[in-house]
Amino acid sequence: MKKILLSFLLTACFMIVTAQAEKKIVILHTNDLHSRLYGYSPESAYSPLNPGNDNTRGGFSRIAAVMKAERNNNPGITLTIDGGDFLMGTLFHALEAETGFQLRLMKSMGYDLVCLGNHEFDFGPEKFAAIINQSLAGGAIPAIVAGNIVFSEKDSKDDALEKLFTAKIMDRSIIIERMLVCPCVAWIICDSRASIKYRKA
Repeated sequence: MKKILLSFLLTACFMIVTAQAEKKIVILHTNDLHSRLYGYSPESAYSPLNPGNDNTRGGFSRIAAVMKAERNNNPGITLTIDGGDFLMGTLFHALEAETGFQLRLMKSMGYDLVCLGNHEFDFGPEKFAAIINQSLAGGAIPAIVAGNIVFSEKDSKDDALEKLFTAKIMDRSIIIERMLVCPCVAWIICDSRASIKYRKA
């Protein structure tokens, strides 16, 4: 009897899963931007007012144009993520502690969330916390996912960052409410060990 009941439950679960309507989600992903606001090429070749006439690849304005086009073509179902290492690599990152501009710029470009890479910590956790606080003081920033961060009870250098974590400025998981996301994508998006529930808004 138990085998029949188990078979029935498995069959019912399979039917429910296969009977669901197809859902489309568009995930736009960047990583390793390294503060390359102008993109990758010789700086002397960059001509922002004359697109397509140089070998520049990437850059925030080009990325923003692609993101805007994708959101317009796929309204309400586009998720934009940066996988980390968005800081450090050009002289622009030297302005971060004073201005915190890059996270705000990424939010205005349409990033939903950013994950942390190792280069966000190049100046240490205290400096990175200061960058986040400076960004927040200037306006909205993308959600920050820190799925594998561990804070030290013995070392006070990460206390400012831990306060941001406690205040939910960054978290191990993020709930995206405007779309339905299948559970297999949740691991990719959030790198989280916590259970994540998504619901359609």
